[in-house]
Amino acid sequence: MPREPGSTRICLLGPPIEHRESILTAVRTFASEVTWLPDLGTYLRSHGKRRSGARRFIDMTHGIGNTSYLDLLKSEIERVKPSLVIAYWGTLPLSEIRTLRCSYPDIKIALVMLCYPLGLSTGEILRQHLALRSVTRFIDAIVCPTNDMVVYLQQRVLGKNPPHLHVVQPCWPKGMLASERPLPAMEAPNLIFAGRTDMQSKNFQKGDDVRASLQEILDAGLHLYHASSSTAFAPHPKRHAFTPLGVTGLINGMAAYDASLIMYNLDACRRRERFDLTVPDRLISSVAAGVPIAISREGYSASKSYLRRYGAMIEFSDWNDLYRKLADRGRVRAAKQQAWENRLYYTAENSGAEYEALAGTIL
Repeated sequence: MPREPGSTRICLLGPPIEHRESILTAVRTFASEVTWLPDLGTYLRSHGKRRSGARRFIDMTHGIGNTSYLDLLKSEIERVKPSLVIAYWGTLPLSEIRTLRCSYPDIKIALVMLCYPLGLSTGEILRQHLALRSVTRFIDAIVCPTNDMVVYLQQRVLGKNPPHLHVVQPCWPKGMLASERPLPAMEAPNLIFAGRTDMQSKNFQKGDDVRASLQEILDAGLHLYHASSSTAFAPHPKRHAFTPLGVTGLINGMAAYDASLIMYNLDACRRRERFDLTVPDRLISSVAAGVPIAISREGYSASKSYLRRYGAMIEFSDWNDLYRKLADRGRVRAAKQQAWENRLYYTAENSGAEYEALAGTIL
């Protein structure tokens, strides 16, 4: 039976991150009602508690056992009566998905991956594959950031009879895009690196340790801007450390630089799928800022797919090659103009049609 226009009620389930606002913005373009529920991890943290790894495994294989969270979940589901629940991100909401499907078998469930796999070793990746496979039968659709992840899931993870696989490029809401173009930071070749620089951060991983590469960039003659941190960096006349900024501050200022550098320490990671399949938040923010993207010629397949319409991508083979390209000031000016104009294609509002198509497919 076809859905009546505007009759789709959607409930989002996940943590209160920027991606929540993006998905909310996208689905509000067509849904009659949109609500949000925290995932169990967010709920526990709001009450000063944490879930152990063992408890998470039990919840994922048998359903959530936390009665207070179950009361919240069920009361909201029964109040809203959603036709579609959109859970995010990756393997984090798998226990919630199992619980929902067992309690409400008629509700359709879509899982927005964003980042997959998270693991950087063979063992970690295999565990994540097994976890995803264990709940696949409860999922009606999986939303991937690019077709690169779709192909990977089809060939390496899901096996026979997979759920519907759908592509929606992750973008920030239009209101988060840079609205005023900042003046150039300088005329000499320069970069901004918006990645992690604080090795004491709880989120710091092996792939984030790019200290050696940052030094090589400086030695190649490029001016380099990055956030200051508790990690000690060797003094250099072309190093410019700034006070760490939030997402909004970065977006509003990054277009002042020649390019935003997307880089991880791939040599430190035994498995690199994460970097080939995921569109990192720092890239989404760089595009929202309207700044050209500097990215290695090798790897980062999903990021390059994401930038296909953006166009302002500067690929390089080594740091000297990147210096030569940024020293071509005419080329840099053209790339900056292209980035500023094309950032407008990358908004959550524009993703609404893809989410509506998803709803039309599975409802």
